[in-house]
Amino acid sequence: MFKKVSIKGILLGFLLTLFVLIGLFHTNVWRLYKAITLYDADKIAHNFLNMYTMFDSSTIEASQSTYYFPVNYQALPYDFSVEGESIVVQDFLAQSATHAMMVIKDGEIVYEQYFLEDSPEKQHISFSVAKSFVSALFGIAIDEGHIKSIEDSVTDYVPELIGSGYEGVRIKDVLQMSSGVKFNEDYADYNSDINRFSRAIAFGTSLDSFTASLQGEREPGTFHHYVSIDTQVLGMILVRATGVSLSEYLSQKIWQPMGMQDAAYWMKDSNDMELALGGLNITLRDYAKFGWLYLHKGQWLSARGRSLQIVPKQWVIDSVTPDAPHLMPGSDNPQSDSSYGYGYQWWIPPGAEDEFMAQGIYGQYIYVDPDQNLVIVKNSANPNYTDQSAQWGPKHLAMFRAITEHFVRAPEPIVPEIEERIPDLTPEVPAELLLELTPALAPQPSVDLSFEEVELDVSLLDSVEALSSKKEPLVSKETLQKQAQAIIEQGSSAHFEPLDKPILEQEPEASVDESSTKTPETPTP
Repeated sequence: MFKKVSIKGILLGFLLTLFVLIGLFHTNVWRLYKAITLYDADKIAHNFLNMYTMFDSSTIEASQSTYYFPVNYQALPYDFSVEGESIVVQDFLAQSATHAMMVIKDGEIVYEQYFLEDSPEKQHISFSVAKSFVSALFGIAIDEGHIKSIEDSVTDYVPELIGSGYEGVRIKDVLQMSSGVKFNEDYADYNSDINRFSRAIAFGTSLDSFTASLQGEREPGTFHHYVSIDTQVLGMILVRATGVSLSEYLSQKIWQPMGMQDAAYWMKDSNDMELALGGLNITLRDYAKFGWLYLHKGQWLSARGRSLQIVPKQWVIDSVTPDAPHLMPGSDNPQSDSSYGYGYQWWIPPGAEDEFMAQGIYGQYIYVDPDQNLVIVKNSANPNYTDQSAQWGPKHLAMFRAITEHFVRAPEPIVPEIEERIPDLTPEVPAELLLELTPALAPQPSVDLSFEEVELDVSLLDSVEALSSKKEPLVSKETLQKQAQAIIEQGSSAHFEPLDKPILEQEPEASVDESSTKTPETPTP
């Protein structure tokens, strides 16, 4: 006979089983909860500043020889425009849930602000900004001979990927997000490949195994399709080729020699393989240093004053130079699913002259404008990031360009206006000084003088005040201005008669008919 089982007994048994499962898998349950709630509006700000504590991470220690940017804080522009719409900068920083932003201009921090829960010493998740760090490591590994060529096949270094969509694919095509692998990168789609990958991270699943499960859909090297797992493949190649982890290689080759002031953390799976595609956690100032490194084509001036070529110069140039039709920026490019151009894990925005960017989801940016000697870094935790109607991308680019323009120093004109070139001569210049000025102002016969090449020697004007105290007939500043203007307009044909007596714009006061009140007309030069 079976004993009658009470409901209370069933419930107690269920609870006991549940507790046992939680005890065995509590880490994965916790990770899953964090992954599901990662982007919730009331949790996202805290989560983005604590990702490395929520998941397994490797530590990259701060440099023992720290470099600090000098500080010269200034105001940002008031607003910027997008398609005719004026947007107040501070409003946009709030709307995009900015955690922190920094502007480096001419080697100085000219703007630095932290919002929400962020502060200078806090590490912020990079998301896909990490891809640009991986690219730098890749260039170093090639320079050191660990990797022979980007023309090599992926499976030459990672044979585990034979049979996957990466079999036979050139490393270069993977670097340029043109691997041809099928992948859905839509963060708004719960069942997308990227979100499946995120859940795999939560459960500690092998990242390598997930990567090996992907298949191809296009001919490699023909279409730019953004596939985050491409960067994971680059990470796998680096680990196999160098024999050390990504964290260790980053520490040796970038973190320590560059004087990074804070520790960084790189998220990893249960097999200690880093999340190459987006798992770095770094402070704002150290993000900025990396941007400054690339602005100077991989060269760094250390805290001890030594110039170091951290990343090979040619690698940096190639990394930010699209070299095939499918990689070119433009909204009308039929061979790309993006309006941005692409290099080796760096973005090239539409209309760029020399700008390039690292970008991460939910508002992470390193914006570099080399000819303006400027870097902008922005970290965000925008819960509305997936709202495409908000145009977050175009607005960020417009704001960065407005900030760049705001901090541009106006160049000196080649030939200033005559009023600027002749200082205000008060009191007026004695005639004998004009005798000295005339040869200096007149062009030499052998010189082909053009308007743009005129450089007035104003050093003789230093004696103006000393000579002006003498009681002699005066020559006014207007006369000097006219003579200088004549040189500029006539070039080498300008001619001055020798001065036998002082040239006066008007008669000395003693010779003026005091009964006359008519003011002499000023001659046209």
